[in-house]
Amino acid sequence: METAERDRLLQGALSTVPVEARIVLTLYYGDGLSYQEIGTIRGISVNTVKTHLRRGRLALRKALRAVGVERS
Repeated sequence: METAERDRLLQGALSTVPVEARIVLTLYYGDGLSYQEIGTIRGISVNTVKTHLRRGRLALRKALRAVGVERS
């Protein structure tokens, strides 16, 4: 799959993830922040950060499967 196509599919799938989970996913994977750093920035506990990450990953995985992108 070409990079541009993969990026388009990922952005489309990411847009279906609930907002708070999307923000936490972006801070964690995109910016490389720790749970603690994300918690401080968002004003939430580390456990809440972990919960948002888990829910975000599940939602993203579901959205990617819906468009035919499987994890390799």
